[in-house]
This record gives sequence, C-alpha cells and structure tokens, in this order.
Amino acid sequence: YDLAKIYHEEGSYAIAKTYIDKVLTYPEVNKRITKKAEFVSKQLSFAIEGIKNPLDYNPIRMPYESINRFAFNSHPVLTADQKQMIISVRNDIGNRDENLVVSNYEEGKWQESRNISTKINTVRNEGMPTISGDGKTLVFTSCHRKDTYGGCDLYISYKTGEEWSVPENLGHKINTHAKETEATL
Repeated sequence: YDLAKIYHEEGSYAIAKTYIDKVLTYPEVNKRITKKAEFVSKQLSFAIEGIKNPLDYNPIRMPYESINRFAFNSHPVLTADQKQMIISVRNDIGNRDENLVVSNYEEGKWQESRNISTKINTVRNEGMPTISGDGKTLVFTSCHRKDTYGGCDLYISYKTGEEWSVPENLGHKINTHAKETEATL
C-alpha cells in the first residue's frame, strides 16, 4: 500500500495500480487499508484513462499588473458572467493579513484588482471566497474576529448597487469551534 502511494504521488499511475490491486487481493488483512485501496484504485483507473485521452489545455498566466501583483494570490472565483473575479491576496509573504480583492473584465482585459470593500476587509484575515452567480452574495472565511465560534468562521455579505453589507457570521448551525473554510455557493 505504501509503495502504491509513492508511485501514485510521483505520477507513475500504472505501476501504482499494479501495487494497489495487489493489496486488494488480501482483503482480510486490514479492512481500513482495503477500503482506502479500493478508493485509490478507482482514482488510478481514472488517471490512467485520462492520460490516454488528454484534453487540450493551454493555461495563460494572468497579467501581473492587474491580477498577480501580490506576493500571494489564491482561491480565485468568478461570477457566472465571468466579468468579475474575487481573489484572496497577501501583500508579502511575511505579512499574514489576507484580504479579498476584486477585478473586473472590461474591454477585453482584467482591470487592476482593488480592495473589495472596507466593510469586508479588516486587520483580521479574510479569504477563500465564493460568490453567487449573480455576484450579489459573497461567502468567505475570516479568522479571529470577535464574533467567531472557532478560529476561522464563514461570513456572508450582500451587494446592493456597488456596496457590500457588513459581513454577518453564518452562525452556530454552520460554524463550530473548529475551523470552517472554503465554502461553495
């Protein structure tokens, strides 16, 4: 099983599949490992077929001057019309303050990203956004606010016109004393 994992991680899927299938010939040894091996075997089969039938993929780096101008950029989300992108950013690697910025797609290019809202970004961390298709409901993670249930909770904000509402904690039915992150709408 461990050898299969190593080959899987390095991308040698056919070799990994040989070893993981060998593990499956001994189901009585360890039921927990057998269950994991069944799952990994399916992943490997999918990867092997995917390599046989590759999709055209030609990534284009987002422009530095408008999008990639921060030291740390992650978790980009688009509105359904693909005219607005919200991104988690940090100004430098040593600075742990994460914020949300927004960029609009106008005249065939992404405009310079800007602070999404002073109502949303604080001295605390705000990141990992998700946005509704119409671009009017934003859910994001914020950490260590006064109203958190745990270290990081999910918050919601609504857009009216060009203004975002003051974010509200999604409450104890969603947030726990653990860490809630990476929501999806």
